[in-house]
Amino acid sequence: MSPAASDSSGVPGVAPPASATAGEIVSRGYDSIRFALEKRRPWAEMSDPSAFSMPESASDAVGRIWKNWRHFCVNYGMIIVAVVAVRLMLNPSYLVLFCLLLSGWTYLYYVRTDPVVAFGMTLNETELLLITSLVSVVVALVTGLESLVRSALLLGIGITLFHGAFRVPDNLFLDDQEAPSDFLAFLGSGRTPSPPVSSRV
Repeated sequence: MSPAASDSSGVPGVAPPASATAGEIVSRGYDSIRFALEKRRPWAEMSDPSAFSMPESASDAVGRIWKNWRHFCVNYGMIIVAVVAVRLMLNPSYLVLFCLLLSGWTYLYYVRTDPVVAFGMTLNETELLLITSLVSVVVALVTGLESLVRSALLLGIGITLFHGAFRVPDNLFLDDQEAPSDFLAFLGSGRTPSPPVSSRV
């Protein structure tokens, strides 16, 4: 067997995941959060009372939501995350369960350095992802965590849609290079932003 077929752990055909220390993980998370906070729009601009009015029609409301979402995407993302966090904190047992699941995912994909062996078989990354996802979904469904998170997400999204429908976007200037990438940066997607095109919406 050629050296390329084996990794440093001696398990044929399975490459170990890139390892990272706990400090590196915390540093990455902190940098991502700080970047998102720097890209958010001023809350005063978002809540300016003089900028709210009743939409003239359903199509007008949809247009407002689209424009406001592109302008306030980071703020909206923060609102949704905050609503989910509050719902979890109000239910300590679900908060502990959520943290355990999150810790498991963090360990498997950011901390561990050796392949995962189950029932005498070494799992590749695809098999590990499928099993981890299945276990997480089952645990969330059985314990009711899925229902709580889903209701919190719907509430958070509802708040942003309500704001977007009533916030008049006529005085907002959109930098198309920043707006689509801000929310992606908040989620840590790392996609390449679009070429800069400035416009007035």
